[in-house]
Amino acid sequence: MEWKVERVISCPSTMDLAKLKAKAGAPEGTAIVAEQMTSGRGTHGRTWHAPKGGLYMSFVLRDLQDPHLLTLALGNAVAEVLEVAGTDPKLKWVNDVWVGGKKIAGILVEGEATGKHIDFLVAGVGINVNGHAREFPKGLRDIPTTLEDELQCDSCIPDLEAVLLASLASWVDKVRQGRNQEVVTAFRQRDALLGRKVRVEEAGPAPAEGTADGIDDQGHFRLKANGKVQTFATGSIRLA
Repeated sequence: MEWKVERVISCPSTMDLAKLKAKAGAPEGTAIVAEQMTSGRGTHGRTWHAPKGGLYMSFVLRDLQDPHLLTLALGNAVAEVLEVAGTDPKLKWVNDVWVGGKKIAGILVEGEATGKHIDFLVAGVGINVNGHAREFPKGLRDIPTTLEDELQCDSCIPDLEAVLLASLASWVDKVRQGRNQEVVTAFRQRDALLGRKVRVEEAGPAPAEGTADGIDDQGHFRLKANGKVQTFATGSIRLA
């Protein structure tokens, strides 16, 4: 995948800018990188705090007609980068990356379709790089961590970006080539929730509680409760 990176100092959301580019016909690999976002978002409309010091990127994907493992693949890509940086990242289904039990990065995939045909996808990645979680707004400080918090030193964002672009391209290619087992296996090796008591929310009329039982070969979350296993294609997971 060839990258065409466009940089902005600040914007409400790189996802929104990348979507506008996609609707205007921008090719695959068009990426928007921002130094900060003022209205960043995660899944289910949650706010993503994105001050200066982070790595925030959204990019256009086209002709990817079976993207059901894309979010997991992108999680693997981000985890690889954080491993190179010197941390031990874990993946929390479906789109969070943890270090030391705290969120250091998130992934978001959105798109538009005509009928069953996917016109384009836009994928966003946000990584807390420099700065400290204690500087986040009140109410958020116990949730995140940053690479600087974990390594006790700041990191070179341009270097991280270069490694991230290479890793993202590699994992997108795996999805495009149908190398699903590689995606699933790599995610399982970094699974942050396996064996833990959890609650699955926003996937049905009422939350479901049980023990996280990994993911199946389709990347669906498995929940074990009362001797039975349920699978979830969507939903938000919280520790119980």
